[in-house]
Amino acid sequence: MAAFCLTPCFRKEDAVKVINGIVKIGEIPRHAKPTGDVSAAQNFGYALGIMKKGAQYKLDVSSNRFVQDMYHFIDQKLVNEGQTMSIETLYKNFMGIGTPTSYGLTRRMVQLYLLCLVQTGKIRIGLSPKVGLPFSSVDYRTIKEIDFSARILDALAEVQKMEQPKNWEVFRPFAEALLGKPIPQTHDDTAIAPHRAALHDLFSKEKEEASRTAGNANRLFGDLHSSNPHEQVLRQFESFFKAADIANIDNMLHHLKDIFGYSAFETGVAEETDVNDLKQRMKHYRDVQQFLTYGTELRTAYQYCTHPLPDSRDLATTLKIQQELAGKLQHLQPYIDSEVKLRTELIGSNPLVANESQTLHALIADYKVVYIALHSHVLNELEGRRTAIQRLLNGSELAALRVLEHISALQPSVSLTVEDALKQQMQSIFTCPSPSRNSLESDLERGPVHTCGLSFANYHEHLQRATEAEEKAHRVFDEAIERKVEVFLNPAIQERLKQGQDDPTIATLLRCSTLKDIRAYLIERCLEDATIVETINRYLKRIVVKKVRIADFKPPMTIVEREQIADLALEFQAFLEEQLHSIAADENTLPMIQVE
Repeated sequence: MAAFCLTPCFRKEDAVKVINGIVKIGEIPRHAKPTGDVSAAQNFGYALGIMKKGAQYKLDVSSNRFVQDMYHFIDQKLVNEGQTMSIETLYKNFMGIGTPTSYGLTRRMVQLYLLCLVQTGKIRIGLSPKVGLPFSSVDYRTIKEIDFSARILDALAEVQKMEQPKNWEVFRPFAEALLGKPIPQTHDDTAIAPHRAALHDLFSKEKEEASRTAGNANRLFGDLHSSNPHEQVLRQFESFFKAADIANIDNMLHHLKDIFGYSAFETGVAEETDVNDLKQRMKHYRDVQQFLTYGTELRTAYQYCTHPLPDSRDLATTLKIQQELAGKLQHLQPYIDSEVKLRTELIGSNPLVANESQTLHALIADYKVVYIALHSHVLNELEGRRTAIQRLLNGSELAALRVLEHISALQPSVSLTVEDALKQQMQSIFTCPSPSRNSLESDLERGPVHTCGLSFANYHEHLQRATEAEEKAHRVFDEAIERKVEVFLNPAIQERLKQGQDDPTIATLLRCSTLKDIRAYLIERCLEDATIVETINRYLKRIVVKKVRIADFKPPMTIVEREQIADLALEFQAFLEEQLHSIAADENTLPMIQVE
């Protein structure tokens, strides 16, 4: 036989890439990124005889003479159970040209083809302890976990045939129950290897998943205030997947006895009743896992069923669906055991379809109509209350109060305090941060109350509080203004104002006999003419009049020329000012002189 020849561009580093690209995982996944490993596998896989033309890139060595000859050589040499062969023996037989069959393979090719036998479950290869991997050999389970390099390939030490594990036939029916598919009866470990790999993957996944499933189920059934009919099954599988060693059949059988009570470990026979029981328990385990994927919908259903609703004509249909759905939540087993029943009889479709009138989505659809109408009505009412307070803040009376506060008798000012009080009342009225219909419909898909918190139970309270806030705002506003203007009914103030009764503004003010009249007049008048403040301030002062005789003025000159008139006028002005300054006065006094 002629020596094997591959295109010269196939280098030893390419062999490492092909091993990582396809040999160790058995196929190139669809849509795999075009890494160097993947590209090498695609470029050299066909020439190496480890792939066949087709739509998928899968490891296939069924027609590869080198792989077949290697296994035939190993099978002939290793006749005793547990016997091993040094890998150097394989190198000598398949690399040499002077051997009976001159294969002429490179060292890396021999390693690559041997790893193809590992991937197909025919052999395992022992590793040198110096390689630093967490396992001592490469088999169909561990090969996937290795990132191969030249150092690891050179650490391949000895070859051993894979053999059917002890008591496999006893365990096989239980393996079928766990995997949910038939496993053919055979003594060929190559045929068994994929199923053992599937079991290994199952236990690797479920070791953590079973604990999560049990924990999630506890939380969900707790939230639903319902008992889990398969709670024991979950606990059993949590213990089983965590404790059993899938690599040791006897260990598996022992845990099947300890956890499930099956007798195969002691009798060496898989009883049909035990196998059927495991199948049923596995179904319950998977049913609960599937049920948990609807956790959001189930919690929403519980919220809707326990949400208090008033006995209203508008909610009559909603209440009926709510009662029906609540009854279903009290008896969950039929919906755990059948996903179809769960989806069609308890959860329903969105949008609704026929014959799903007593489901969660039917309840939500009916409830939405009434809730959204209530939400809109309440927000409109509340907005009316806020608007009424806002009118006070923006109105003419508050603006007038700010002007009138400059009247000395109306000090200290209170307009800022009033403004803060009005804003506080306005802010105390309920608001919805996201009142759009989209927001309402989105939130109601997850629960019976919008994110704002408005409900059939509290909307009356919100309306009442808003009414009280508006009333209090008006009361605070009116009291503040009236407390200020009532000073003009004070006899002492009126007496001072009488000093200016000849002024039309003061005269009109004095004729106002009630708070209502004074309030109306001052607010209207000050907005027309702000000088009313100066006028009132002037006459609120005590007028002190000093009589001054012109004869008391002693001019420095008695005969005055035209040019001296201005100087004489200044002298007279100074005389009058001196008389004013001589009057004893304070800030509440208006000094005046009467010239005689």
